[in-house]
Amino acid sequence: MTSLRRRLHRVVIVLVIGLLSQWLIADRMIVHVDESEMATRLQHDADSLASAITVRPDQGVSVDFSRVGQIYGRPGSGHYFVLRSARTALVSPSFGDARPFALPAAASESVTRVEGPFGQPLLVLVRRLQLGDAVIDMAVGEDLSALQAQLLAFRLLFLAASVAILLASAAIQRLEILRALHSVEQARDAILRLPKGIAPVDTTDAPEEIRPLLEEIDRLMGFVERRLHESRTAIGNLSHAVKTPLAGLLRLTEDPLFDAHPDLRQALHEQIEAIRVRIERELTRARIAGDRRSGPGFDARAELPALVQMLARIHHGKTLDIRWQAPERVLPFDREDLLEVIGNLADNACKWAASRVRIVIEAGDGLCIVVADDGPGCAPDLLDTLGARGLRADETRPGHGIGLAIVRDIADAAGGSLLFRPSASLGGLEVEVRLPR
Repeated sequence: MTSLRRRLHRVVIVLVIGLLSQWLIADRMIVHVDESEMATRLQHDADSLASAITVRPDQGVSVDFSRVGQIYGRPGSGHYFVLRSARTALVSPSFGDARPFALPAAASESVTRVEGPFGQPLLVLVRRLQLGDAVIDMAVGEDLSALQAQLLAFRLLFLAASVAILLASAAIQRLEILRALHSVEQARDAILRLPKGIAPVDTTDAPEEIRPLLEEIDRLMGFVERRLHESRTAIGNLSHAVKTPLAGLLRLTEDPLFDAHPDLRQALHEQIEAIRVRIERELTRARIAGDRRSGPGFDARAELPALVQMLARIHHGKTLDIRWQAPERVLPFDREDLLEVIGNLADNACKWAASRVRIVIEAGDGLCIVVADDGPGCAPDLLDTLGARGLRADETRPGHGIGLAIVRDIADAAGGSLLFRPSASLGGLEVEVRLPR
């Protein structure tokens, strides 16, 4: 498939060929016009010279220089003539001491180029005259050096103008193409933002040829938005509908009839709690995959103090030193997603920490969140499996093992990564989440 850039290059090549052809044609036309004008002038000079020629049987050919332009009498003037008859030959004084050019043969009249007496190019008109019984060959020449210098200046000027026109045309064409494709790029960006939120495609400035396509893309994205909203709503409705019967089942397990069957009560409790956890997980996944429009961003310095206080209340049974570090600006990421990620990681760290938890947030090309603790860490063979669905590293600790799985879901949905490793500074587990911008 040919790209627009390559097609633009083809247009530029055609334009170059067109300008080059125009330059050659204009050059040939100017040379032809100038040489035609010079040939006409030479014909007039030849007529004047022919009228000044006298043929005497005793003296041969003579010229009345008073009837010929003075320019033929000045050495090196660039204007020359040569006369030759059967008995004598006569050249203009303008040759000076230089050797005259050879007289070209001509049956009647012709225009040709010869080398001049000083090596310069000459345009020469050759004519054969019949004066009485005498046949005289006459050649009248004019120096082409000045004309060629003017032609060279014209060629350079025309070439510079052609190059300038070519560059300007290519730049204008590129600008117009980029302006025409700006709306298409907006549509592409809107499609790329689909995982983060639906954004309408602006077709205001789009060319008429592209606007129908952009309108169809916008209509398709609206359809996707409605489908996502309907799917999210359906999952939410189903989950909430199931919660009520689950609450009823949980109350039934408190019936005194189950006092005689504690194992059965415990098994029912575990199954009901597993269903509730699965419902909460699916609700979270629905929020991640659903409408995630860009909000005001995440202000870590405003959100983290309250999160730290909440974690301290939840884990009041131990003394925790929870410290955090974050940029002093609002981060362009979804607030709910980051609270979910940081909250789950920090809660897991507090659960395992002996006394210290560190939260570090760094913003660059993307976002990097690192949460570490000084707990016992994790066995190396389990590091790669942490965050897997339903996995709990220690069944003796409270929880359901879905916190890290939710973090992984959010990272995967955003195109990010989740990494587990031993903490070099605290000695426990360190979790790193990277989210692209």
